Formats: sequence, C-alpha cells, structure tokens
Amino acid sequence: MEDKVNCCICRGEVNINETLMPSGCKINHGKRAHRICEECWWNPENGFAKENLKRECPGCEKGLPLTVVKKEPTIFIDLTEDGDA
Repeated sequence: MEDKVNCCICRGEVNINETLMPSGCKINHGKRAHRICEECWWNPENGFAKENLKRECPGCEKGLPLTVVKKEPTIFIDLTEDGDA
C-alpha cells in the first residue's frame, strides 16, 4: 500500500516517496514536515530549487497542516534475565 500525501505547492496527491522536504521544515517537524512533489521542486521556471527564490517552506507560509505519517509500532526488548539460568 502506497502512502499518498499532498504537495504543499500544487496541492496534488503524490506518493510520499516521490516528494522532498524543505530542510527548515524538516528540522522543525521531522517526518511530519511539509512535502513538495519532485515536479514542483525541480520546475526550471518557478520551482522550489530555483536559485534566486527564498527557502522558506511554502506549506508553513500558507499555514497548511503538517503531513500525517503512520506511527511506527513500538518495539519492546526485554533485557531482564530469567532466573532459571
């Protein structure tokens, strides 16, 4: 099952593995950071990676909700010894 997320620029639904995260947003929000689809990131005319554009996260600037990610199951490792040894 593929995880779908919305690009914070074009608002299109894309596979989470085909997105990139603005570094400042990732530092602040981790896996929940806003996502930008590769097309919007690399667009030569007005893409996020264009050199003369500011690097603020468009999702944060628009006040969009953060990315919802599946919570990974918690793994417990029992390090106690059994007294039968």
